This record gives sequence, C-alpha cells and structure tokens, in this order.
Amino acid sequence: MGKRFYCDFCDKSFPDNLASKKNHFNGFHHQRMRKAHYDAFRDPMTILAEEAAKRPCLSFFQTGNCNFGDGCRFSHLTEERKQHLEAECLRKKHEKRKGPSEGPGSSLAVGFLEDWLAKRSEAPEKNPTKKHLFPSYRLPQILENIPHIPPSLLPPTREDFENLPRLEWG
Repeated sequence: MGKRFYCDFCDKSFPDNLASKKNHFNGFHHQRMRKAHYDAFRDPMTILAEEAAKRPCLSFFQTGNCNFGDGCRFSHLTEERKQHLEAECLRKKHEKRKGPSEGPGSSLAVGFLEDWLAKRSEAPEKNPTKKHLFPSYRLPQILENIPHIPPSLLPPTREDFENLPRLEWG
C-alpha cells in the first residue's frame, strides 16, 4: 500500500499523488468543509454585518432547512443566533474598553511592558552610568595557529561596533 494523504478538513484519506490532491482540493465537499472550518473563527461583528446585508432565506425560515446549506446566498440568521452574536460583540467591546482580567492585556502585563519600554528608552547619552556592553569574540582554536587568516574570518573588534551608525527602529 502506497503513501496516503490525509485531509484534516474533510477527515478523508486518499492516494498521495498530484492528480488525487488536485481533484480533492478543487472538489465541492473540500471547499465547503474548509470554508466551514475558517468561518468558525470569524469575528461576530463581521458575521452580523454580512448577514444584515443579505435577505432572509424563505426556504430556511418556512421549512427549517435549506437545500443550499452554508452555500446559500440568503441569510439563515435566526433571532437567537443574532442575539448571541450581538451579546458577543458587546462583550468584546467591553473587553477592549476595560481590558481582560488575565492574559496579554492584563494590568500586570501592561505594567511589565511599560517598565520594559521605560528601560529601553533610556539612551546611553542621557544615562552616563549605563554603558554599552559590546560582545567579545574569540577565534576558534582551530584558526588560532593559522598565520594569515582572511579578514572575513577575523572576529569583529570593539572599534568595529563603535563606528557603526546608531539607528532607531520603530
């Protein structure tokens, strides 16, 4: 049995060759499953905006299902789902204003970041006690006994670092 390719989106495996992959990736089922996967991570505000621009699907609201499913060009947004998305949007807006209690936006992390930025902004010219620490390099033992080493193999000196122009990033 030869190598097989496994598609995480579709939960299928098939022979690992170019023709099989091309047929699978261009297939309707794979494209629908891939879209469904990425749609699960969409922002609720985006979903609400897109669904508000569409007209309601008559078939979906009359019978409870639609033959086109997720590929339908009309909206399948129910009132409960709409309320859930609006609540999710409000929660995210509230978190942006207030900031979450834990994680990257927490006050502890913000305080740490502010301290780090304050230390980084101290220029050596303003703070004479703070000196630049230049790295020290040595030749490997294998190269120490070679008489005429090419300049490209010589380690940089302190003067090489001092003569570099100071660049500000950001």
